[in-house]
Amino acid sequence: MRKRAFISEAKFRQLIRYFEHDLDANTIASLSRLNRDTVNRYRTLIRKRIADLCDLRLAELLKDIFWTSLYGTAAICGIGFTMSLFIASLAFEETGVNLMFNERLGIILGSLASDILGYLILRTSLGSIN
Repeated sequence: MRKRAFISEAKFRQLIRYFEHDLDANTIASLSRLNRDTVNRYRTLIRKRIADLCDLRLAELLKDIFWTSLYGTAAICGIGFTMSLFIASLAFEETGVNLMFNERLGIILGSLASDILGYLILRTSLGSIN
């Protein structure tokens, strides 16, 4: 028969902090000095609790905001992601790889596509409100 592990509240709060930082079970186990199986069991319990809270609809969109508006905003966030790739390519340009032009062109085109898609989605969703 397996012995169930119970942890202190302080240790549980520590697990929550590690969960917030999206660390894997092995890393959390080594940092918190807990068994990996115990960490996995508590991570599962935390996920179930989050899912239960989402089912209760404790967090809802504002009445003037629609899912399409949120999706359009997420599409525009792709600009930031692709620009971070661009900055990273500038930081590591001394690697000796000669594909910099193609890489940068792809990043710029990805940002442009993300911008156009986000604009069209937001124009459509916010235009229907007025």
